[in-house]
Amino acid sequence: MPKKPAILFIDDELEIIEGYRDFFENFFEMVSVESAQKALALMAKREFTVIIVDMRMEGIDGAAFLTIANQKFRKPIKVVLSGYVDEFFDATFQTRFRPYAVVRKPLLAPHEILRVVQDAAQEYEYRYGAGEKELNRYLTAQDTLERLSVSKPTLYKFLKKGLPSKRVGGRRLFDWREVTRWVQKQSSAGRKHQPKAKGEADDGTPSRPRNE
Repeated sequence: MPKKPAILFIDDELEIIEGYRDFFENFFEMVSVESAQKALALMAKREFTVIIVDMRMEGIDGAAFLTIANQKFRKPIKVVLSGYVDEFFDATFQTRFRPYAVVRKPLLAPHEILRVVQDAAQEYEYRYGAGEKELNRYLTAQDTLERLSVSKPTLYKFLKKGLPSKRVGGRRLFDWREVTRWVQKQSSAGRKHQPKAKGEADDGTPSRPRNE
């Protein structure tokens, strides 16, 4: 049986994270710690595929942790948890800390946050495993991703989810007409679970300020 990818949850509210353990351990080796200090010590001893970190913690907070982790542990894909998405989900934060995704707290339903973590794990597989080689088997010299406006890592994630292809001669290649439709459908479904940027309504248009 293939080894499960290891994921590390960092949150000082461990009782919330532990509620997801039975669900996540069907797919991942799940490790959880209640502080960034413990996480950094653990990361120095072993490798993780995905790191999921809360932004508001005592001691080393999420921002300080990401600064250290991005310098010392570049490979793991980082996912941010926050009850203050409007504060963190902006261009400055993205540029400084480069998280793969930002997930709003209270947490999503288990299958929804699982989707985010699975996508992050596939991003890791593409970057550091055999993902790019596997994807390239479906591409010819004439293929261009510009027609889809998606990156190769994104296309690889869709491939792992069953992206349509057809056999041509001795190779299996993408059926680009069907791929375009499929990617648009999958991307639309995925956006439903992404946090909105500050000042953005559900349809992507600027929203009016709210008093909370």
